[in-house]
Amino acid sequence: LLIAAAGCSGGDSRLLYRAEEAVFKARKMNDELIVATMNPSFLEKTLEAYRAVVADYGKYADDIEGMRELVVSAQMELAELEFRAGRLMAAREDFAAAYEMASGVPAARANALWSGAVISREAGDAGSAISLFSRFADEYLTPAMASATARMNRRYLLTPLRIAELHLESGNEREAGAWLDRAESLFEGLIESDPDTSLVREAHYNLVTALLQGKRWSKALDQISRMKGIYRNDVDTPSLLFLEARIQIDGFGRTAEGLRLLDRIAADHPRSREAVSALLTAGGIHFLAREFRKAEALYRKILDGYPDAGAALAEARWQIAQIAEEEGRWLDASLGYKSIYTDFPGTIQGMEAPLRIARHFRELG
Repeated sequence: LLIAAAGCSGGDSRLLYRAEEAVFKARKMNDELIVATMNPSFLEKTLEAYRAVVADYGKYADDIEGMRELVVSAQMELAELEFRAGRLMAAREDFAAAYEMASGVPAARANALWSGAVISREAGDAGSAISLFSRFADEYLTPAMASATARMNRRYLLTPLRIAELHLESGNEREAGAWLDRAESLFEGLIESDPDTSLVREAHYNLVTALLQGKRWSKALDQISRMKGIYRNDVDTPSLLFLEARIQIDGFGRTAEGLRLLDRIAADHPRSREAVSALLTAGGIHFLAREFRKAEALYRKILDGYPDAGAALAEARWQIAQIAEEEGRWLDASLGYKSIYTDFPGTIQGMEAPLRIARHFRELG
């Protein structure tokens, strides 16, 4: 969309109009590039079109109203295109440039900094990712800024959790713990002070995530109990029961209590999105305990009751075939595996099934 040139002098208006035309041309090329599936030569021409906007009009950003926003948009779109093309380091550099030039354009500045951190993480550069995410947290997730930042993009609230994950992956448990503490404070602050009820609900769930990530099982159970008193509806109740079941099983080793909660989800909330996950989880527990009849009964509930469950159907069939193989019923197992790669060829199970059959015959000689 063209930026209105109201308030500009005649010369300024003409410059702004030419800049708008140049951005429009670059965007049109970008759209055509998607259709052309990233043709290399056309990709270079499109990147150059964006770079030309920044080079030719960036020098007017402080002097002409609306020019900074236009140039920043071009710089951001340049970096995003490089990212889509798999040029991660170039994209990170151009997001960094966008961050520097986007003073006075807070949404773009935040996006540029966050995107650079995400790219660093994807590229395996943990040090850079931690540095950029930390700068983001210091700039945008202070108590005074957190609510406004969440309204830009709620994913930004997960930044302290991302930093904690990176520190844990690096073996630095002390720093990970400090960032989890910071995450808890962030989410508690939003819960206590923000007037947006949907944001407060999300902060509640993010707080549970932070507690689970830090294996703070008792505090997580307390938080879930607190949420049960607030969110009494058909969406939140099964979700909270599922989280509670995972804590009982993974945190405290109380498998029987966890199974009781999973059974309750499947029985009382069969149309919830957690119902299939509850059946799969409970089936997996019985499978590992070699309680094959109980496990198979749960997997068949998925096949019979949830025909639109997608990948869960492939997983249920896979587990039933595994049970047959464990019990020495190879004919049943092979038929199960064959049906999986026939009906679910694009799933992990569908790709693994023919390999499992081939391995069996290899072992037979």
